[in-house]
Amino acid sequence: MRSDADQYLDHEDYPEELNVEEFNQISPKVLEGFPRGSFPLSLFRFRKKLNCLTPLYMAGDPVTPKDMEWYVHLANKGRLFFSRNDQEIYVRCAAGDLEAALDDPNLTPEDLAGLFVREIAKRQTAFYDNTIAKELDHLAEAVDMLSVYVGVDFDNADLLVSVAHRNRDRDRQRVNAGVVALAIYVHLNRDRVIIENLSTVAMGCFLYDIGMSRVSKLMTDKSGQLSTAERRKLREHPHRGCEMLKRLGIEDEEILEACAQHHERLDGTGYPMQLKGKEIGLYGRILAVADSYCAMVTDRPHSPRRNAVDAAVELLKMSKAYDKRICKALVEYLQGIPG
Repeated sequence: MRSDADQYLDHEDYPEELNVEEFNQISPKVLEGFPRGSFPLSLFRFRKKLNCLTPLYMAGDPVTPKDMEWYVHLANKGRLFFSRNDQEIYVRCAAGDLEAALDDPNLTPEDLAGLFVREIAKRQTAFYDNTIAKELDHLAEAVDMLSVYVGVDFDNADLLVSVAHRNRDRDRQRVNAGVVALAIYVHLNRDRVIIENLSTVAMGCFLYDIGMSRVSKLMTDKSGQLSTAERRKLREHPHRGCEMLKRLGIEDEEILEACAQHHERLDGTGYPMQLKGKEIGLYGRILAVADSYCAMVTDRPHSPRRNAVDAAVELLKMSKAYDKRICKALVEYLQGIPG
């Protein structure tokens, strides 16, 4: 099995031997998830007779189905490589198959943290923009793999939070809040986490604000005060979010509680139901802290972002409204995360 590209390279003068230590083998499963039509990184082939790597494909060139078949064949034989200088590009390509990415020895836990945050942000936005079962399933697939990543080593949650804090633009606020909420949950329940249930908890962290997808951006981006009617509509979004999720067949307590209660406050000043104290569940309490915290540390047109630890300490001082144990866990957590 040979491609036209390989036949062409056989007639070229091969360059001096490339240093194999500067290259990584390509996972065949990750390769199959590469973008179709053209690859954003160059490929190299190990040739036994020459005992060296030689160029096989130049980034940006067309990739035919026949070429793809040949490249997969080489990858399965362990003879397809990419330059370590293209590691970041390879990581992005790995988003095509997250399960394969988890098993790829080329990807470090740090690589995977960045990959998961970017991919979940992308799929979360797609679902919030188009709340249909197909997009929900696509998001759920990524969250399932994220849960495996966190479940095999709880310290990976630290890496996710570190990645979230590197990009605090407003369009990342929602996914960052989900990451922070999941990390707090793991931190509080480190010895009691049920791995099989982690995916459901994580889905609640990334679906909690779905009701806001039905609130006009003209309202959320408004620089002045909201009218009474606008405030009333805004306060309905947790309830509307739960209705949307139920219509899609979601009945899990972890998910619905996070959606319904993330704006409730312990002193009864929250909304939409003005719940107090023990009436607010664990997931509602965690998302209340994570959502408020990420709003404080996110860049906004009329409000510059706050220092992370300072924002968490401020929430800790507001113990009448927010769960003190969760706020304390957040402060401790932020002091220990890398980066």
